Amino acid sequence: MTAYRQGSRDYHDAFATKDDRRADGPDTPAMLALLAKFTGIPGSLIDRAAPYLDSDGRVALSDLVHQIAWYRAQHLMKAALDPKDFVDRRYALLMPEH
Repeated sequence: MTAYRQGSRDYHDAFATKDDRRADGPDTPAMLALLAKFTGIPGSLIDRAAPYLDSDGRVALSDLVHQIAWYRAQHLMKAALDPKDFVDRRYALLMPEH
């Protein structure tokens, strides 16, 4: 988990400012090259679609609910899942709910 959280922080810092706004940092080119190497996706495509990742690797349960609803609406997922049933709170840091 320590390595995952450090990777989350490195990823976040490459693509976002301290206040979580998208902005390329000095490590952005290296991060894009690393992601391209391990995914086989061109860095230019990753750059256009780089998702937000919390700097501490925290999970937003409310966002997972939203994502599940979207996948179900697109008929890409059949089951109605509750993230509280599959997010292991022994390991996952949770973002505060609004």
